[in-house]
Amino acid sequence: MTNPISSLHPLQKTNPSVMEEFGWTSQPIISEEPDFETIRRPEVMVYKKEAIIFRPLELRLMESDESKKMAPYVKIKIANHRGKTHPAQHGLSNPAWTDAIVLEKSPKDLTAKIKVKDRHYMVFTNTIGETIINFEDALASGSGRVYQWFNLYKDGQKTAEIHISLERTSLE
Repeated sequence: MTNPISSLHPLQKTNPSVMEEFGWTSQPIISEEPDFETIRRPEVMVYKKEAIIFRPLELRLMESDESKKMAPYVKIKIANHRGKTHPAQHGLSNPAWTDAIVLEKSPKDLTAKIKVKDRHYMVFTNTIGETIINFEDALASGSGRVYQWFNLYKDGQKTAEIHISLERTSLE
């Protein structure tokens, strides 16, 4: 019985002169020792694990109603990592926090989203304002720690300023 595929596509010998023209040989070239100088290995990127220590310190509201009671708290998000403070001490007069939030950060995580909300009597939640912090800009001094005021916005309007301490630390 014959192979139906070989009868449709018979094998043909290649003209040796054509092979020689391109520098090919009919014999495979086998090297006993590999040439390590020509072998390229894929580069492996090793990232150092980092963490950001985030400390909200105080809040300044642009408009304040002294009769209104507030219980502001801060939420932070870096990639898939999230953290939240307790409601601030001193309420509306001078909201301040003592919380420290430690979140893991990879080198590709360049920003953090900060949101300040008001939890009035732990039932009703209202956003006071939010901002996005760029780590490269904020920590550009090279010291690894910065104390800075950031503007908070709601519906395109500046609503408050938050004083934040950011510190970069290694997890290794």
